[in-house]
Amino acid sequence: MRCVKWEGDVFLVSYLNKLMSKERLINIVFPLISAIVVSLSYYTEKYSFIIFIALVPYIYSLLYKFSFYKLFIYSVILNCLSLIWIKNTVTKITSNFFMVLLITFILLFLLSLFLSLLMNVSFYCFKLTSISKIKKILLFPFIYIFGEWLQGIFLPLAFPWIRLGNIASPFTMFIQSASIFGTLFISMLILYINIFIALFFYLSNYKSRYLFVLSAISILVINLTFGYIKINSLSKNKDSKYSVMIIQGNYPRESKFSSTPSEILDKYLNLAYKHVNKSADLILFPETAMHSDVYTVSELKSKLSTLSNDFNAQLIFGTQYSKSDKYYNASIAISPDTKTDDEIYLKRILVPFGEYNPFKLNSTQFTSTNFSAGDDCTLISSPNGYIGSAICFESVFSQAVSECVRNGANVITVLINDSWLGKEVALYQHHSHSIMRAVENNRYVLTSTNTGISSIINEYGKIIKKSKLNIEEVVNGNFYMNYDLTFYTKYGDVIIFPACFIIIYSCIKFIFKGLLKKT
Repeated sequence: MRCVKWEGDVFLVSYLNKLMSKERLINIVFPLISAIVVSLSYYTEKYSFIIFIALVPYIYSLLYKFSFYKLFIYSVILNCLSLIWIKNTVTKITSNFFMVLLITFILLFLLSLFLSLLMNVSFYCFKLTSISKIKKILLFPFIYIFGEWLQGIFLPLAFPWIRLGNIASPFTMFIQSASIFGTLFISMLILYINIFIALFFYLSNYKSRYLFVLSAISILVINLTFGYIKINSLSKNKDSKYSVMIIQGNYPRESKFSSTPSEILDKYLNLAYKHVNKSADLILFPETAMHSDVYTVSELKSKLSTLSNDFNAQLIFGTQYSKSDKYYNASIAISPDTKTDDEIYLKRILVPFGEYNPFKLNSTQFTSTNFSAGDDCTLISSPNGYIGSAICFESVFSQAVSECVRNGANVITVLINDSWLGKEVALYQHHSHSIMRAVENNRYVLTSTNTGISSIINEYGKIIKKSKLNIEEVVNGNFYMNYDLTFYTKYGDVIIFPACFIIIYSCIKFIFKGLLKKT
């Protein structure tokens, strides 16, 4: 019996040693570690600095062997962990614990798999090319950001939520180059910093490997220097200063839909009058602050007009809006001048299955209202300039906001209701997109949310003022109307063009190589 037990122990030890061999550690565990650490860095501002080293194990693994399955290990786990807050939306459907787990797992897996396919499809073409692993890893960032770009273009299933560049949003000086090439460029810089650190460890016998550390430091220094010069430039295009009052009502989803429209409006009005700011030029309520069409209840419309007149300020609020038998998620502006018609922006990018069903299957509709999408980026005119609008999910799409700025928007308002996403992580992640939109377009971004984060963000992505999470609060502060257009606003994501060239070149080279073999 002792002999059998001893042989069993030897077999077990042998199996564990094989399982945890150096090759398996590098090929499987390293990408997994990076996925976990990158997702952690996107959980809160205090962990965001980790992003500058978080990808080192993953890149080291690709240097060891550039394999397709590693790309999926990294991207699927990253998406699952970063989007774990999806379970909060599932609890709105069912309260059964096991059903919540099951539905959350299915949703997370399907969404993560879909996003990973978009992220990695271009890598398959890139992998076909027969260049050295060092050259391949140096071109890697271009293909990676191409995958990030792909995640945002296939409407209605586009979901560009997790971009490495967003994780760096707390570092104001570092992200200023987004005004030239956008958030994707910040993602690329982060990747190169991680690549050079990984090369330092991978080429341990290379005498000049410290040059890679110097290269990583150079990227940081050059980018930070550009940011410092941009922020402290003397040629600032500043017009008159304006004042805004942002009302955060803090209505959890459950209590919001159990309250009458009149009760909800009275709460917002009480907050406004309690924290009175008579110098306010603009008052903001969040997305769907009124969950029914205010134009069907004259009393509600009258109260809103009275507020605008009392403060002598333009009021912008979110509500459902009906027109020609269609319902829209809208941002409506009421001016103190009663002779001026109300101006209306209709949300253009809707949340699939949340605000409408792209497949016309009513049984999978999560909300009772099936919204229609607006067609144009309608600007709201004010006595001080033009206001561009983004409603909730739209702020995640850089081109949607840039289009408004190209059309003449001097400031951007983002109305959000994230109460169904949870209490912290998703709110922080969503807010990071507003920061990047500010830098990309050189515009103040004013975010008005139901449960947080409501904020005033300047054109450099610095948060001037912000609310606490999940409380009733009023944010008072100043903003400027800006007029200059950035390179990114004018030309968009041109940074993806090198990736297009690399992918096309790789495919052509592979095809010709195959033809030559046949002949």
